[in-house]
Amino acid sequence: MAHFRRLPSGRWQAIVKHPSGRQVTKSDPLKRVVADWAREQEAQLSRGSWVDPAAGRITVAEWHRRWMTARVVAASTAARNESHWRNHVEPRWGSWPLAAVKRLEVGGWVNAMGAAGVGAPTVHACVNLLSTLLQAAADEDPPLIPRNPCRGVTLPTLTVRAPEWFTHDEHAAVLRQLAEPFRTLVDLGATVGPRWGEMTALHGSDVDWMRGQASIWRVLPRKGGTPCPCGTLPAHRVKEHPKSGRSRRTTPLPPDLLGAMSALMVGRPREALIFAGPEGGPLDESNFRRRVWAPALARAKVPYRRPHVMRHTAATWLVQAGVDLYRVQALLGHEDYRTTERYSHHAPDAHEAVLGAWAWRQGAPGVHGNDGGPSAPR
Repeated sequence: MAHFRRLPSGRWQAIVKHPSGRQVTKSDPLKRVVADWAREQEAQLSRGSWVDPAAGRITVAEWHRRWMTARVVAASTAARNESHWRNHVEPRWGSWPLAAVKRLEVGGWVNAMGAAGVGAPTVHACVNLLSTLLQAAADEDPPLIPRNPCRGVTLPTLTVRAPEWFTHDEHAAVLRQLAEPFRTLVDLGATVGPRWGEMTALHGSDVDWMRGQASIWRVLPRKGGTPCPCGTLPAHRVKEHPKSGRSRRTTPLPPDLLGAMSALMVGRPREALIFAGPEGGPLDESNFRRRVWAPALARAKVPYRRPHVMRHTAATWLVQAGVDLYRVQALLGHEDYRTTERYSHHAPDAHEAVLGAWAWRQGAPGVHGNDGGPSAPR
């Protein structure tokens, strides 16, 4: 309920008390003006849309500091966000009051990053970070800003490249250049398709050696994680949850790969990592890429591709062999079916209906090859 009083100066003042105990006031020579303002404030409080005018004066940098202390994300995600914040978001917005950030200014920032040569994926990541930050401010109770100004901002188009993959000859050439355990690891990656972190987190106890299948339920992270409960030395850290809900899965293993993996476990505890470094510890992806992967591809005379090509290769080979996309999705642990659809053009019958629609051309007069040559233009 609003309260009104006349000040010694003769001006009228309205006082509206927020449920939190905070009071906001407005004064004007006319009582009608402050009464209208008070009714609007009460209506906003009733709708839950009231915004504290002082809250919007908090700077983006200060809100980011408070927001980060309450945020729970994986260590790798936090590291990426910190890089984008430090290099792009903070220099542009850190000193701005929250309420001063408007949609047009955000759009101008997007264009400026593009003009400066910042790649589209980085632009998307930076805007998403700022948007998440401001959405949290809008979701506060009471809200610090009325709405998220990043909504509706046009972002540069992301170019989706077709997945690269190895031919069988390229894969064989690369394997010939690798020693164990990397030969078996790469063969597993290109045949069954687990992610790097899933392969390197596989313990002997995760494999049903009699049935020939592996349980994928933990990941070896680049950063963070918790001490692995396997109890083997050297100690290592894992995340006991894969990338997404569908990533937790059981995958079959070809008999020859199962045998090669079994050979790596000879003389070692059942709980040990299958693919381990010289001291028995986990493999490091950056070292693998630099010291093992790139030299092997160079010696095999195979064009360089990132190690993730192993996963693309597995999906491509399966689809080429006629395995339906739903089974491929389950094997690779794709959360979204659309991710698996990227490989659909490799299916043996991918263009069967289109080719069937062109069957009328066989023997039809005027068609190339049916009258000794192409038809002359009219």
